[in-house]
Amino acid sequence: MNSTHHHGMTDLFQQLGLPDSKSAIRHFIDSNRPLPAETHLVDAAFWTDSQAAFLREMLKADSDWAVAIDQLDAALREHPDPAELPSADGDGEGQAEGNPDLQGEGNYVAAKRYDDAAHAFAAQPDRVAKAARAAAPRNRQEAQAMSEAEAVGRSKAKT
Repeated sequence: MNSTHHHGMTDLFQQLGLPDSKSAIRHFIDSNRPLPAETHLVDAAFWTDSQAAFLREMLKADSDWAVAIDQLDAALREHPDPAELPSADGDGEGQAEGNPDLQGEGNYVAAKRYDDAAHAFAAQPDRVAKAARAAAPRNRQEAQAMSEAEAVGRSKAKT
């Protein structure tokens, strides 16, 4: 490393132009985890180009930001503790008979939350483009495997 000074997580979030309170950092991590193992932190779809460039440069230089970046990377790869996940009966929604939010095995509150998040993501062309680039095959073999998997899926689809 270039120096013995290490920036903390709050410093990193300030540098990235993100809300830096403890609750805001926790929210960011909870909202973006788990980051898939095959996705490098700097290639995650939630960064702006300038944020990704900063992270990439600081890691490449093994700068005094590297420790905080590594900590963030580790936190984003953790799977949430099951106790932290919303449950059908954890907030009064769901399990009670006659609850309109839960019918059979479907939870309309969770489905709406997912739909809203998917629409919000789709409304951000830069994030969609980054996600598409990250999902693109990296070589000819991967492209062939994806094509074969798609063909299998299509063959089982109802027409």
